[in-house]
Amino acid sequence: MRQFPFQSQGPRARMGQPILKRPKLERFLGDMLENYPILSVVAGMGYGKTETIRSMLKGMDAVIAWVRLTEYDNNPVHFWNNFTQAMVPYNAPEVVGFLRSTGMPDGPAQFERYLEFPDAMIVPGKRYIFVYDDLQLIHSPSVLWFLEKSISAPYKMVRSILLSQSEPAFSSMRSKASVLRISEEELSFTWEETRDFLLLRGLNLPDESLDLIFKETAGCPAALQLIGSFLQESPYFSERRALSAMRASLEGIFEGEIFSRISPELSLALEKLALIETPTLALLHETGIVHETIEKEMKGLSAVLRRNCSSDAYRIHPLFLDCLRRRKSSLDAA
Repeated sequence: MRQFPFQSQGPRARMGQPILKRPKLERFLGDMLENYPILSVVAGMGYGKTETIRSMLKGMDAVIAWVRLTEYDNNPVHFWNNFTQAMVPYNAPEVVGFLRSTGMPDGPAQFERYLEFPDAMIVPGKRYIFVYDDLQLIHSPSVLWFLEKSISAPYKMVRSILLSQSEPAFSSMRSKASVLRISEEELSFTWEETRDFLLLRGLNLPDESLDLIFKETAGCPAALQLIGSFLQESPYFSERRALSAMRASLEGIFEGEIFSRISPELSLALEKLALIETPTLALLHETGIVHETIEKEMKGLSAVLRRNCSSDAYRIHPLFLDCLRRRKSSLDAA
């Protein structure tokens, strides 16, 4: 499924907007650099995973290889070109050329030979950070095998940051001692951050207006960006009118990117799922809301629907949940 173009459905953010400092998230990064080889950032659409990490890494004294993944990277040849391209700024052309010519390691012996190159390239005292962006798009067993082996390689100065809409199914990440996790809860703005975010855009709102905006957006950064843009572009908008415009923008996105692409059966299942407080997979099967085909189709909705493997419960993106409930009310009324 494509990325959701939040900005395309409403007024664009102004260029040069100041960026809100988020000390709590910056402490996560510092903690990861000192104590954890892996930082896993898992959240649905609109939580600013990429921009948050990019902002946190900006100006850091480290070698940063950013690997932006797409569906095409399920082809090992395409992935290997993409992966080695991220190394180009930091390595001699002959090193990257040799890696490309050898191809992606597809077994233990080849991977051991590959490890000899990182060993030779690492400068003592230097930090190295690999960022794997949109990891949820990868399902190729061979590419996932290489990625898991890479992020668990024993290099003290190498860190891996995984950005994904769903929890990576890597066995090496089961140990809490090796992984620091950031979820939607940490990425969501607090009430105070909501206030400061809007103040940075010249929007000094009374507390009752902030209460309403915070409640309706659930602290989702992309939703707040829309609200801020509407209020900046249209100074005479009330916060309620801006919220209505935000909902209309989001409904257009959800309609075009989700409801128009899924089966009517899944659409009905989602409306029923939205009424259950803790929708576990077992409960959905028991009640007949979900069967094997629908469950498989649901896996393609990681942008708005995520299953917690430990609790077996689904979490619906709060803005999508609101849209589902309003959509059902409209259909019922009709």
